[in-house]
Amino acid sequence: MTTSILTIDIAEQFPGMSTREMGSVALCQFVNKLTDADILEINFSGIAPSPSFADQCIGGLAEALGLVEFKARVKLKNLPTDVQPLIRHVILTKAQRAVAH
Repeated sequence: MTTSILTIDIAEQFPGMSTREMGSVALCQFVNKLTDADILEINFSGIAPSPSFADQCIGGLAEALGLVEFKARVKLKNLPTDVQPLIRHVILTKAQRAVAH
């Protein structure tokens, strides 16, 4: 069985990554892309998301997929070291909401 991987250069598609609204747009696109690909690689090379964007987009994906599926299907590449704790917190917090629902 072949695994399809779709890589998205987030800096090109969502410049700025600073608003919750932009995070919502990205979330919708990512959820749609996961219907066509087994794995979604999100490349953060050269840019760091704001807390609002991270919560809405990355957290929203974790909430929609649940933690196990998120870890299996979403790969975050080149995420700046100083943003990693924020992203980890957002993923775990939102994934717990998915379990509660």
